[in-house]
Formats: sequence, structure tokens, C-alpha cells
Amino acid sequence: MTFVRELVPSRVIATVGRLVYQEPFQAARIDARVTEGADGVSVAYRFAPAAREHRVAITGSCDNAVPAASSFAHYLKERTEGLSHRSDEAGCRPSEFDPSAVWATRTVRRGGPTL
Repeated sequence: MTFVRELVPSRVIATVGRLVYQEPFQAARIDARVTEGADGVSVAYRFAPAAREHRVAITGSCDNAVPAASSFAHYLKERTEGLSHRSDEAGCRPSEFDPSAVWATRTVRRGGPTL
């Protein structure tokens, strides 16, 4: 049986995860940057297990909707904090924003250090 490796930001969390859940947790440097503007939102993640660095960049529009409970978008939203817990300071977030909503994705880029 193959498991996807769970990257976590701490060696302590990785050790506890391996001991308690017997799954391949691994400590890695994980950075995230979120930028909200009037025309959309951008999120960039950088994670580096061992010596290899990976990057993922996602941009979304200001259009948002609550995903269906059976959808993959709903699953991802429930597995992570996502952007719904950020302050209402900038750009896309109107005062009536539903925290269970997600933004429509425009682009997704992934790659190594030169993304």
C-alpha cells in the first residue's frame, strides 16, 4: 500500500504523526504568501523537504461560491484553513462574505525553485 507523504512544519509533529498514525509524516520548511487585491487573490506556497524545493502558485478571481458538500473543493476547504480565516482588510472580501465560500481559480502553476 502506498501513502502520500504528509509534509508538516515541525520535526516534533512529524515524529508524533509517524508514531501515533504510522504514516509517513516528514518535516519540511513550508512558506505561504497571500495577496488580495480588488481583482483577485494570489496564493504562493513554497515547501522544501530535504534539499529539494517545490513551489505552487494559484490565482483566483473575486467571484466566490460555496462548493457542494460532495465536491473536491469542499474537501480541500475543510482540510485546510484556506483563505476564509484571513482578515477583511483587503480587496476581494465584501462585508457579506460567506466564510464557507471559495474563490474561483484562474491559474495554477507548480514547479521547482524558479517558478
